[in-house]
Amino acid sequence: MLLGEKIRFFGDQKFGSIKKYAEALDMKPSSLQKYLNGDREPGTGILKKMLNLGCDINWLLDEDSSLVKEKQEKYDGFDIKKAEDLKKQLAQLELNEIIHRLSELEKILKK
Repeated sequence: MLLGEKIRFFGDQKFGSIKKYAEALDMKPSSLQKYLNGDREPGTGILKKMLNLGCDINWLLDEDSSLVKEKQEKYDGFDIKKAEDLKKQLAQLELNEIIHRLSELEKILKK
């Protein structure tokens, strides 16, 4: 997998659209497209942003095809966006549970 393909793969999994991906990287979609097509290679600024977004930079920059295949298999079937949505749902459930328990405690204290 070429660098541009890996950049695209990560963005597809995490954001689902070039527009959202470009916004997260604070760039225009047309600029991002140059990286996705392999016309440009990301510098340290873009790489840092991708790292902060959760991209495995070692996987991104590694040219060893066996490692690339291993990493790709690791990511296959794993939808990063779904995982983040589940994390938000879990946090909301935990918050709802805390609110519920506080409400119950308040009822007990009022008695």
